[in-house]
Amino acid sequence: MKYRARPDMIGRTLRCKCGERLHVTDPDANDAPDQLTDTNADTPFKPSVEDDLVHVEVEEDNRPASPPPTGRISPVMEALINREDEVGMPIFRERILPYVFLSIGLAAQLILWFVWTVSPASAMAVMGIAVSVQVILFAPILLFLLVSVAKWIDLDLGTFFSLCFKVAALTLGPLGVADALLTISLVVTDFDWHVIAAGFGFYVILAGLPIWILFRTNVGETALLLTINYLPRTIAIYIGASILHNQGIIK
Repeated sequence: MKYRARPDMIGRTLRCKCGERLHVTDPDANDAPDQLTDTNADTPFKPSVEDDLVHVEVEEDNRPASPPPTGRISPVMEALINREDEVGMPIFRERILPYVFLSIGLAAQLILWFVWTVSPASAMAVMGIAVSVQVILFAPILLFLLVSVAKWIDLDLGTFFSLCFKVAALTLGPLGVADALLTISLVVTDFDWHVIAAGFGFYVILAGLPIWILFRTNVGETALLLTINYLPRTIAIYIGASILHNQGIIK
């Protein structure tokens, strides 16, 4: 491919914005434009400015492409790169998975309370109290936590309705199961302080993967969310476990 350049550029090597190197050479004599004359005048016709330009030969740049920038990109840029708005994964993550987590979590909690309480009536009563505490107390805490740290860790929360749906699914689902396991463990072990420390493992195992899937967090961000969320839940669960222990509801 050939381009045109000014005569004073002959012998120089230029670089295009696209990265290619352009070497300016002197045109052949045969390629030079003929001197034109005006048939109506004795003076020769003056060539245009474009006729004074010379050809530029393009030398392809065979250097390897620059590696992509390292580090995490924003969720918006990631979505644009992966064109996730055109595939079905967001629908599965935003709508189907929360229903799955919510259904399995409620069913698992109900089974745990039926197994570890003294009667079915007690199991239903404890289940109702647990769900009420999760909706009134734990869900707003988790929502506030996510909104507070979203800009700090560059977290994509989606729409407000989608965020509330995910928070409800996590609170009543895997986090609710972890709450039940921690409560039962505290009562069974007579409130051994080692249970409080080890109880964090319930949340990591049960809620770590769902948080990572729903919000696309990395390992450090998931651990941060679980740690901050665990502190207020532990206080409320300790109080609730004490009441259940004093009433003799847990076997």
